[in-house]
Amino acid sequence: MRMQIRVAEILRIFSLTLAFVLGCDSGEPASTLPIPVTVFNLSEIAPMSESRYAAILEPDSKVQVSSQAEGLVEAIAQREGPDGQARDLQGGDRVTQDSLLAVIESDSYEQRLGESQSDLARARALDAEQTANWERSKALFSQQVIPQSQYDTAKASYESARADASRAQHAVEESQIQLGHTRVTSPLSGVVLSRGVEVGDFAHQGTTLFQIGDIRKVKAVFGAPAPLAAHLEVGMPIHMTIESFRAEGFVGKVSQVAPQTDRRSGVFDVDVSLPNPGGRLKPGLVAEVEIPNDVMVRGGFEPISVPLQSIVRSPERPGEHVVFVVDIGENDRGIAVMRQVELGPPLGDHILVERGLESDSLVVVRGSTILTNGAAVRLIP
Repeated sequence: MRMQIRVAEILRIFSLTLAFVLGCDSGEPASTLPIPVTVFNLSEIAPMSESRYAAILEPDSKVQVSSQAEGLVEAIAQREGPDGQARDLQGGDRVTQDSLLAVIESDSYEQRLGESQSDLARARALDAEQTANWERSKALFSQQVIPQSQYDTAKASYESARADASRAQHAVEESQIQLGHTRVTSPLSGVVLSRGVEVGDFAHQGTTLFQIGDIRKVKAVFGAPAPLAAHLEVGMPIHMTIESFRAEGFVGKVSQVAPQTDRRSGVFDVDVSLPNPGGRLKPGLVAEVEIPNDVMVRGGFEPISVPLQSIVRSPERPGEHVVFVVDIGENDRGIAVMRQVELGPPLGDHILVERGLESDSLVVVRGSTILTNGAAVRLIP
């Protein structure tokens, strides 16, 4: 206990002594000493020729393959794995239109089809019998051999038998369709994006079994702020780089600008389509789309990038960000001014600032986390 008290007392005396020494050395009270910071001078940076936005590659179109039958999943189509062994069809595998994807148990559907076929056979036999009776009745009635009432009865029986046979035929066709639904096939040629069931799972009507994507063309999807989205036109060429293919350049065309903002991000989704011969560009790859500077300027942006470490969470607006810039005075001293900024995508160890900074600002890089608006600062190398 005495040792703890002694350590605390020593620390208190050391702190007071240090504050006194610093105050005497600077000639200023310790509380008013300017905070040393390093800055990033935006005026010394070459203007950006374009701005880059992160995008994700998606199939040009995709469909969900849902179960139209109910029952246990008996089998899933097989593919040869890298070890030479058969495995279940999975994400990334290619499929062709009408190729088999999965099989759902069919016993109940086969039984239903057998029953409907038996009903159809009986209905057809009765229809043939009533048709023959109707033909005889017509001949006899025309010879005035039978009365009107007997003729009407024969006609009604014929029409009823004919209607029953038609309904039985429809029931057989419907049973055949339902049985066909137990063999799940691909509606298009493409690649499996996901599989939602395993062998032994029970599939209800509407259960999503697979998602298939058409990747003969792909699209890079990125989010654009409203002012920029307003200046992106369908058909506009867009250059991009794609991970795994960074040595190559790709050019796509804007195929769609969403009519409304995404509820979560508050930006407009923009689709940039590009051909994909051979299907080498896979869904999920990350791309960087390059928006020319003149388009950014027309959208009211001055593309500026700053070091990531200069970005600070806003103390006043949760979820938003600020940077500190220096209003410089004499002797490398100045005042820190807090600026609210709108951020774009990261660019390596920098990040794009879409709004909130002037192109000649002195942005605080080191020391920004301990600053407050209006704090005195001193520039250091």
